[in-house]
Amino acid sequence: MEIQMGSWRRKLSGFLACLVLIAACGWGPAAAYAAPQEGYEWQNVRIGGGGFVTGMAIHPTEPNLVYVRTDVGGAYRWDETNKKWVQLLSELPREKYNLYGIDSIAIDPSNPDIVYAAAGKFNWPGSLSDILKSTDRGESWTQTGFSPPNFGNGTGRDAGERLAVDPNNGQIIYMGTRTEGLWRSTSGASTGSWQRVAAFPAVGTSPFGLNFVVYDKTTGASGSPTQTIYVGVEDGGVYRSTDGGASWAQMNGSPLKPNRAVVATNGTLYVSHETGVAKFAGGAWTDITPPSAGKYNGMTVDPGNPNVIMTAIATGTNFPAPIYRSADGGGNWTQVAFAKHPDVPWWTSNWFAANTASLTIDPVQPNRVWLTDFFGIWRTDDITASPSHWYSYEEGHEEVVNFALRSTPIGAPLLSGHADVDGMRHTSLSAFPSAKFGGPTLGDTVSIDFQESNPNFVARVGSTRYQNSGGGGYSTDNGATWTAFPNPPGIAGRIAVSAGSETMVWVPQYGSPLYSTNRGLTWTPSAGAPSGLIHDFWVWYQPLASDRVSSDTFYLLERATGRFLRSTDGGANWSQASILPSSTANLAFFSVKAAPGIAGEVWVSLDSGGLARSSNGGDSWTQVAGVQQAKLFAFGKNRLGSPYPTVFVYGKVDQETGIFRSDDFGATWVKIDVLDPAIGDEANTMEGDRQKWGRVYIGTNGTGVYYGDTLASEGSDAEAPTAPTNVASPSQTATTASLSWTASTDNTGVAGYNVYNGGVFAGSTTSPSSTSFVVRGLTPSTAYSFTVKAKDGAGNLSAASAALSVTTAPPPAAPTNVAATSATMTSLGLSWSPPSNLSGVAGYNVYSGTTLVGSTTGTAYTLNGLLPDRTYSLTVRSFDSAGALSSPSGALSASTAPGPGTPAFSDDFQDGAADGWTAANGTWAVVNSGGSKVYRQSAWTTVNAFSTVDASTHADYSVETNIKLTQNDIDLAAGITARYQDPNNFYYFRIKAGKLQIGKSVNGTVTILAQKSFPMATNVGYVFTAVLNNRTLDFYVNGFKELSVVDGSHAAGKIGLYAFKTGVEFDNVKVVHDRDFAPPTAPGNVTLAAKEETTVELSWQASTDNVGVTQYEVYKGGVLAGTTASTSLAVTGLAADTAYAFTVKAKDAAGNLSAASAPLAVTTEPYLLQAKKTLSAVTVDGALNENLWSMSKQAKQAIIGSPNNTTRFGALWDDQYLYVGVDVIDGTLHNAAALPYYDDSVELYIDGDHNKGSAYDSKDRQYVKGWNDSSLWEQGGRTSGVLHGWAARPGGYSVELAIPWSALGIAPTAGMTIGFDVAGNDTDTGSGRQSQQMWAGTNDNWRNTSAFGSLVLSSGTVGDAQPPTAPQHLVSPSHTDRTAALSWTASTDNVGVTGYEIYDGANVVATATSTTYTVTGLTPGASYAFSVKARDAEHNLSAASNTVNVALDASYTIIEAGKATSAIAIDGSWNEPAWSLSKQAGKAVSGTANNTTSFGALWDDDYLYVAASVVDSQLFNNSSEPYADDSVEIYIDGNRNQGVVYDAFDRQFIKGWNDSSLFEARSLTSGVLHAWSATTAGYSVELAIPWSSLGVTPTAGMTIGFDVANNDEDDGNGRQSQTVWAGTADNWTNTSAFGELRLQGP
Repeated sequence: MEIQMGSWRRKLSGFLACLVLIAACGWGPAAAYAAPQEGYEWQNVRIGGGGFVTGMAIHPTEPNLVYVRTDVGGAYRWDETNKKWVQLLSELPREKYNLYGIDSIAIDPSNPDIVYAAAGKFNWPGSLSDILKSTDRGESWTQTGFSPPNFGNGTGRDAGERLAVDPNNGQIIYMGTRTEGLWRSTSGASTGSWQRVAAFPAVGTSPFGLNFVVYDKTTGASGSPTQTIYVGVEDGGVYRSTDGGASWAQMNGSPLKPNRAVVATNGTLYVSHETGVAKFAGGAWTDITPPSAGKYNGMTVDPGNPNVIMTAIATGTNFPAPIYRSADGGGNWTQVAFAKHPDVPWWTSNWFAANTASLTIDPVQPNRVWLTDFFGIWRTDDITASPSHWYSYEEGHEEVVNFALRSTPIGAPLLSGHADVDGMRHTSLSAFPSAKFGGPTLGDTVSIDFQESNPNFVARVGSTRYQNSGGGGYSTDNGATWTAFPNPPGIAGRIAVSAGSETMVWVPQYGSPLYSTNRGLTWTPSAGAPSGLIHDFWVWYQPLASDRVSSDTFYLLERATGRFLRSTDGGANWSQASILPSSTANLAFFSVKAAPGIAGEVWVSLDSGGLARSSNGGDSWTQVAGVQQAKLFAFGKNRLGSPYPTVFVYGKVDQETGIFRSDDFGATWVKIDVLDPAIGDEANTMEGDRQKWGRVYIGTNGTGVYYGDTLASEGSDAEAPTAPTNVASPSQTATTASLSWTASTDNTGVAGYNVYNGGVFAGSTTSPSSTSFVVRGLTPSTAYSFTVKAKDGAGNLSAASAALSVTTAPPPAAPTNVAATSATMTSLGLSWSPPSNLSGVAGYNVYSGTTLVGSTTGTAYTLNGLLPDRTYSLTVRSFDSAGALSSPSGALSASTAPGPGTPAFSDDFQDGAADGWTAANGTWAVVNSGGSKVYRQSAWTTVNAFSTVDASTHADYSVETNIKLTQNDIDLAAGITARYQDPNNFYYFRIKAGKLQIGKSVNGTVTILAQKSFPMATNVGYVFTAVLNNRTLDFYVNGFKELSVVDGSHAAGKIGLYAFKTGVEFDNVKVVHDRDFAPPTAPGNVTLAAKEETTVELSWQASTDNVGVTQYEVYKGGVLAGTTASTSLAVTGLAADTAYAFTVKAKDAAGNLSAASAPLAVTTEPYLLQAKKTLSAVTVDGALNENLWSMSKQAKQAIIGSPNNTTRFGALWDDQYLYVGVDVIDGTLHNAAALPYYDDSVELYIDGDHNKGSAYDSKDRQYVKGWNDSSLWEQGGRTSGVLHGWAARPGGYSVELAIPWSALGIAPTAGMTIGFDVAGNDTDTGSGRQSQQMWAGTNDNWRNTSAFGSLVLSSGTVGDAQPPTAPQHLVSPSHTDRTAALSWTASTDNVGVTGYEIYDGANVVATATSTTYTVTGLTPGASYAFSVKARDAEHNLSAASNTVNVALDASYTIIEAGKATSAIAIDGSWNEPAWSLSKQAGKAVSGTANNTTSFGALWDDDYLYVAASVVDSQLFNNSSEPYADDSVEIYIDGNRNQGVVYDAFDRQFIKGWNDSSLFEARSLTSGVLHAWSATTAGYSVELAIPWSSLGVTPTAGMTIGFDVANNDEDDGNGRQSQTVWAGTADNWTNTSAFGELRLQGP
């Protein structure tokens, strides 16, 4: 297709186009360095519809001239002769992809050759949009220069035709836009003729805008304008003009949200709308809504009979939706009875009238009616028949949005995955697939991969995004049938399968990689890999791949950083191999793919970064020469005789854009694309065919899947390889057999080997040189016969090798002696004995009945999440490394412990009645089934069928029922309702479309709260249990907890049963109140708050509970140490210097005890007192009034009696004395006894040589100093030289002793340790000692020093009053606008300098520990007077240093915004005198800039004005993201909080060159005025941002955060560079680096 502003014509397509191309240029000499053209035939893979057909136009007089429009797949014309649709936009090239979305289509009633299309898929800033005109029924098209954006894929795309041609005058065309009101051309849409209709007053609610334009033909005459015109306005009703569009008025009483409209030949207007159908006749509106409630859309009238009308409900959930026909103008309606005849086999049974868009009676054949909907196009030719027979016509209509393509070396040539329609296995490319994948039921399949050595093993993942669910599954027959992963850990994302095993690696959407070795039964998180690799659903990049030879090797690319990671152990662990040579951070398209047959050969397409290749598993990379762009690439089958797989590229090679193929691994290329089809509708995926050389597949964003076949010859080779010899089996397991053989030979080279089991294909090798294979999935103790055949590149197979007979090993033996080791209300502990023969045993599976419930490699397992007082039948089976299972162990019947609860209701229906039950919808009855009576709902109903117990209003309870599904449907639902208030308000616990779900309905809005895949068969009994406690909702199936969620939407209500689209039987319904058996969560983060010698204080994070935590239990080891209602506790009575492990458990009111917290290891303090050296004198008077003292220790041990006083103490030393001070709190004091230790007194014990002797020696002392006692007692009378005193103090007394070191015979040194202890004696009556408290020792302290504590003479000091010397030579070697660097000469101190304080004048602005420091956070342009003072450990401050004066530079990043005194016109030209663009955004944060950006700012009371001028000679606007094009970004931090995330005051505006729209990251553009303008050197932009939109009131002097950036695109392939004024590349998420904007006064 030749794209220009003028016109293009559809060229010859398919094979003929290729022949023309070959004749013209295919075999002629190629341009220098350009890839030569090779002839190719391109066509669609026949899939059949699959996309939204949003509208239809039928010519009123020309038979069979029918057009349809689609939301993403172009426009089609009907070919009645061949019964197929002809794509009219297939020549649109890739740069005009946005024109494939058609917002409206219109024919000229007076000229059947003319058709118009309002084209524009997305309304992104800068997206191409226009109205196209064809004068030859769509064979060629002309762009008409229509500027407002269309939105063919937007909300409201199924509304009526916004584009309409006047039926009386074909030169007049109206277009109702989505955002810019009504437009008109009066010259047949000639270029430049479109004008906005100024008289039309409405715009409509975005993004709908105006929903239709229709004419009343009877109000005009041929050649003159029609006078009466109707326009539907979203949220504005219907507007009418009766003077040919000169004036307009809203029609009173019209529907507020009109969707579609038709005008009958008698002038009656019929309108479908959001809640029904209305008609306007005789000057009045009448409601003529059919019986069914809902949104009505399709609307049509018989041109030959104005009373025959039809309409249809458009619903996004229940299909088929009703279609209605009336023969009396809506007075009476008949629902159309129908029989469906789809021509697409894979369409589901309910795909008819699925969100009906258009419904049209054929004006030439009124019995013929067309219908378009979400999936395709239908027609009936007998609408008056009952039933009417409807046929789908999908030949030629290909509209799927493709996500995944895989071609396997055997089996079907193609597997495909798509949005909305799952995926298909294509056994033929020229016939519709017979079925969708299924099992799992997915709406979208987004990734597919297969095992290279056994392509029958295939895996896929996807989602059903409208239900916020998804998962994946595997196939063992090349995708013909599927098994769902039972418990998928995520949705969508990407999956890769090992080359030689069934190991799978899955990167779910938003998640981190996981791997599975058991067909998805369990998934294990990988280690070393980043998260968030797939950041959204609508992304096309492929960051994950498996090596196609090495079984354990997988590759992963992190988009944000370009890190290339590799796993060599099956996805378990990842490590970085390299960083890609080209940035991947902003790439929308890149792919990691490994080459088949070559170990370690992995390539990455990098879009505009070209194609990178690694031959060493990603350790290093080289660019594939000549490839400038690789948006997509793929490997395909080797050309005959080539050792390399074929490479395909969708991109740019040798500076030419197109599709290319290389047969020699990128050394040379041929160009293989054609003009028609251009494959321009956003190519998403690419895959080379693995069975046919030269064939390549390309998946698009709305025109299905294309494939191209070369017209060149591959050559021929009829010679088969020699047969393999010496086939042997080195080893076997119960389910596998390893094979090896001697290599074959071939004239062109052996391409691989096929292995056969009894003549049936069993797998193939992954590389041509491999001569070994492991056959899997065998039966234990079974004889097999294996043969091997060699194959070459031409597909020739050798004769079979000699057969090898192999018998597999027996299965592992079963475990024995299964026993229950523990039972709680919610768990069972099990143990078993391993089999006597452990050969081959790798682990054990635990089963409840036949359901796998656990797996372990040990001989014990605990089942959790059980129900109380429930008996479980349990068995255990051994398994080997290949997954083979033993026979089951003997069954164990084990019961959980009884739990709380009061029975409140039960009904087993054995009385034959459903007393108290009230049904709503459905057919409910008690019936006999299987020898028992059950409560059955037997109707297949598309509305929720409920039955509730009327008297049952409950809050906290469990409800249980036996349930059996009796009908199957892909969308069935059945289960329990709880806290049911009415049909719109309840909780449900159900099975729904293959998933267990907990959900809620609140005022009719249904929300899924939790869900998981669950295979539930029909006609099999299950037990559902719902447990509701406060806000916690739990769902059990067969006694195992499957789902749990917290929600508080409903507090109480009835219990009930529920069914949808299925028959279901319920039995044994039970309700139990107060069913709280759920323990609280374990306390978290147990921490140590404080500890002493005998006490530990603990704290922890609170637990949660479904009802509430009432108490915590603290355990020392396994022994209860204390309880508390708070989240802290002091544990006492501990031993000093001893290690303990503490745990905490939470308890609720029902007595449920949580699991233990993680243990906290604590070692108590030793009996050790640190005595600091005093540099000041101590006055020994008992008063302890020097600031030197610290009473840090306490005598707590009760040696005698029960103490009621407190004794705290401390110690100091110098070179002459050991000083001890003791502080006693005691309200009753006595001094009456002969011996002081019987009175209130303090005892001090010294073990001078710290020998801990059993008897006192010459260095040991026991001093006793009493209250009100001037004497000092020592048991040996050795008090000479000891200074002592006591003093009264409020509430008690204190004592001091100074013990000469010489008296102890000790020379003190720092670090020395002596034995030491303190005791307090107390008498409360004066009649002898009642109690004694000791610090460390025992009541033998008076004669035995072995239990004393320790006193260490610390090198630390107190009492230092001497300050350091003043710092010298303070200088400031450098400064900036906000920082000042300082340095100085160090101070000295008698003890030591510990730091420096930095002052500005008298204010401390910083502290430092070294002699240099940079002061930050200063004010640009300000002056500072800095000085420095030194400090020591006693906080003595030196005198100040010299003062250094520093004048900072003016701000590097502050802009002064002057106040505008006259109006600023926002036209992009900034031509008012007030503007000064004095600042530049010149800091490169991405790429290398080659342009300049200047900017300035103004303000007034209403707006902040910003203007920027860009000098740039290369300008582009062709990307979906505005920051990828030439554009200016303006950043606002309105409250200047410099936050690390955006808040309500922050904005990121982007205004692009040649872009009429304004982008803001959160769409906060309301009220912002904006414009751009071309300049001689580039372009300029202006914005006026309302202060009110920022929540800011402007005042002179105010400062806000502000920045400006420029994005530069030089080649049309995305942003090459970004420059900013002040900030960083993170400006879009983080305001911390913004500059400042200050508002100047007038």
